[in-house]
Amino acid sequence: YRHLHSPRTKIRGYVQSFRYFENSEDLIKSCFQFKPEIRQTVSRFLIASVPKHRVTVGIHIRRGDFMTAKSQRRGLSVAKASFFHKAMDLMLNRYPNAFFIVASNDLKWAKQNLGSRAVMTPFTSAQHDLALLASCQHSIISTGSFSWWAGWLSNGTTIYYKNYPRNGSSLFAGAKLSDYYYKHWIPLSD
Repeated sequence: YRHLHSPRTKIRGYVQSFRYFENSEDLIKSCFQFKPEIRQTVSRFLIASVPKHRVTVGIHIRRGDFMTAKSQRRGLSVAKASFFHKAMDLMLNRYPNAFFIVASNDLKWAKQNLGSRAVMTPFTSAQHDLALLASCQHSIISTGSFSWWAGWLSNGTTIYYKNYPRNGSSLFAGAKLSDYYYKHWIPLSD
């Protein structure tokens, strides 16, 4: 506890397993706070963009560096548009008044494939995008640590891309998926 509240404490590595802190989630979430100016900017966007009485669902789409041949060989898979549409339909089944907000490192692709069903982030920084996704009530996440943290911080229903890492890859061989994804998160494929 003392170390987490120290400004000198740095946590490094890929700690996107709930097992690292399953006994202290509340403490970790109380320590993991966005700067006030980031929270205020995100809050202004949500107030201006989300109609009243709608349930917010943050969607994170990871593409970019995961699209390279080297990343693909390693097992870094990328969700297709069909995954996001299926996940959105599932969320609408659960929350008929869902309002979808997308953050991505490939907004052009996101607009082309989901633009008619979702609002795109106006932000250009990872900090604002993560704060935006964490501010949503529920999550649809694709791949990578950014997606994982967005789902974990949002606290609601999380649907994740279950074909990550790609089955048969070296990354898959070294992964213990039962430690990576919460049991109550919902797996879905393309």
